[in-house]
Amino acid sequence: MRKMKFVAMALTAALALQFTVPAFAAQLPETEAAPEQAATAEAPDEVQAEALEEENLIEFRTLVRYASNTHPSETVSVGFTSNTNYSWSSSDTSVVTVDQKGRVTAQGLGSATVTAVRKDDPEKTSKYYYTVKNASLELSCSPSSLTIDYDDLHPTAQMRISDSYGTINYKNWSSSNPNVATVSSSGVVTAYNEGSTRITVSTNEGTASYIVTVSSRIGALYFSYERAASYGSTSRTMLESGKLGNIKSGDVFNLGDYLVKDSRVQVQSWTSSNPAVATVTESGWVTAVGDGETTITVTSTDGKKAECRLLIGQEAQDQYREQVSNSATIGGIVLFVGLGVVVIVAIVTLANAATA
Repeated sequence: MRKMKFVAMALTAALALQFTVPAFAAQLPETEAAPEQAATAEAPDEVQAEALEEENLIEFRTLVRYASNTHPSETVSVGFTSNTNYSWSSSDTSVVTVDQKGRVTAQGLGSATVTAVRKDDPEKTSKYYYTVKNASLELSCSPSSLTIDYDDLHPTAQMRISDSYGTINYKNWSSSNPNVATVSSSGVVTAYNEGSTRITVSTNEGTASYIVTVSSRIGALYFSYERAASYGSTSRTMLESGKLGNIKSGDVFNLGDYLVKDSRVQVQSWTSSNPAVATVTESGWVTAVGDGETTITVTSTDGKKAECRLLIGQEAQDQYREQVSNSATIGGIVLFVGLGVVVIVAIVTLANAATA
């Protein structure tokens, strides 16, 4: 009796699957492949190889000549069919030659086409478009740029060159601007001043070069929307686009609170490009005295500068709003809120513009 119940349950489950599976399959998303499509996509390599033969597709291949190997070679294979079932030929034997087993050997620089024709069916061919070139040397630098700071006046970096199977012989390293950085006989770059220099190496396989850029944090200063001081509980700092707040003549604030610098950086001067709009004291206190736009510039004793553009008044704000609305990307928009009201909108060009 129990066996009969078990059989009945099994039959019921089978019938349910018979109707459920097709219904589920009918609801599959269009992006999922049907079983037949999946089978085609996972066809054996033999089928794909035959398709290549029938379509006479061309493969693009490259042989690279090194000082240690001036006649590089490789064997190409036509699917899973023996290469000896084909007749092989090269369109230019001064560039590449090919034997009857499909082994291609570089003879000179240039391009040539290697063709394989099936002996029992000449309609089936495979073509290989070969380019023979000399190895190109490439330099890299770790790190890719050097930064001078107070704790590391002469940072270094190691130059590395692409290796041709370990056969490169270094003949000479040089720097186009030793005042910026020098390079040792082992490729170690040492920085001295800001700027760029081209590091060049000569080898038995040719020359390669790399431009190294040196920057400096000494004397650097810039503005940030993250304040270094607080006016109290009523003040806040926002980074927000399109909402400029209430900026008006008569507002007074300390722009130095938004100046970021190393503690060893000394400020030399503060200036306003348009004192009729805003003035600034030697300690960074700004007073908005009229509507319009002005740029406040702070300079360190090392000659580094940071600039902050101020928009005062409704007209200047409206013009800025229009610029923002016409721009797909907005970067560096800084809104300062102090003394309970928004007193400054700055597009900080922080560029640490060095004039050392």
